[in-house]
Amino acid sequence: MKLSKILKLVLIISITITTTGCWGARELNDLSIATGMAIDKKQDGYELTVQVVLPSKTDSKGGGEGRTPVVTFHTTAKTLWEAGRKLIQDSSRQIYAGHLRILVLGEEVAKEGIEKVIDLFFRFQEMRSDILVLVAKEKRGSDILKVLTAMEKNPTMHLYNSIQRAEKLWAPTEAVELSDLISNSSMSGGGQVLTVVELKGPLSKGIASSNLKKIVPPTKLRIDGLAALKNGRLVGYLNENESQGFSFITDNVTRTIGHVKCKNGRIAMEIFKSRSDVKGDYIEGKPRINIKVETEASIGEVDCDINLTDPNNIAELENKAEEEIKSRMRAALHKAQTVLTTDIFGFGEKIRRSNPKEWRKLKRNWEKQYPSLTVDMEVKVKIKDTRVITNPVFKGNQK
Repeated sequence: MKLSKILKLVLIISITITTTGCWGARELNDLSIATGMAIDKKQDGYELTVQVVLPSKTDSKGGGEGRTPVVTFHTTAKTLWEAGRKLIQDSSRQIYAGHLRILVLGEEVAKEGIEKVIDLFFRFQEMRSDILVLVAKEKRGSDILKVLTAMEKNPTMHLYNSIQRAEKLWAPTEAVELSDLISNSSMSGGGQVLTVVELKGPLSKGIASSNLKKIVPPTKLRIDGLAALKNGRLVGYLNENESQGFSFITDNVTRTIGHVKCKNGRIAMEIFKSRSDVKGDYIEGKPRINIKVETEASIGEVDCDINLTDPNNIAELENKAEEEIKSRMRAALHKAQTVLTTDIFGFGEKIRRSNPKEWRKLKRNWEKQYPSLTVDMEVKVKIKDTRVITNPVFKGNQK
């Protein structure tokens, strides 16, 4: 009995000793936490830029007053893997990418193709799968990370928060995660989109501390529209209206605001609920897409004389809103089918799912078939709320 107790005690001690600690653990004081990364072309290789959070002022290794809260390191190499390791030449701490939030691709990298980049990030176990991936329109990705932003001390978090809020409240923006690119790469059709970031103003002023001291900053970062990819390569951009049309088609509208014309003015509406259903089919031997969008909206601003208690007026506003949404959807379709010729909507995947047998015949010739693909659309708007007050408060001299 005593022997049994002794054996149990020895076993417990052995387990405790062998399981304490973590194999391969790294001390926090030895790490630089990266929140943003940019990749650009550099001759026959790459330039890698990483933005890290500076140690706190209480850190014995940290600096003093007057510093920016972040710092960027950059290096060049023939491969991205080498570039990442070479960063240690400039940083006294090992750069840790486990908290990376933003990846900005320079336009030249996106035009050449994003497959190598995505493959590297997918293989790197330390990397998060929910990193937001952006394209720097007509700029280098490193330029974006250099700009100081007033609303957030960390420029990377400024971009991250802007994208998240714009997607939920405005609609022409889509937060594209690394995991989305990986999963969509295996889907039929070959088209994808990325979030677009633009540099507004001169870079020389954006990197200066004076950019934070102006009521109207001379240089700022703006999330604007979507970038269209074809077989992993950037082929063009969708503007704001086209991007919103894309969001309606792909069921990515949470809330947004638009307006319709009325007599001598406009009425602004907020869409607070939207659902899109896209189906692929074969009719008379030809592929066809049917899109059905149903939305619910409320009236937020009235700039004309109209009786909102009249059901006929409400029905007319609903019809106008439906046509406005259709117009934006058509604009997105036209751009994607005739200008960019890339299936960013995933229509090929819808057709494959509806009729795998026919898709096997069609997919070899999909690039030629796609521009002439027939797309039917139906949009229904239901005005649910006129904001309690049904008519304009001040009518003035309107009749």
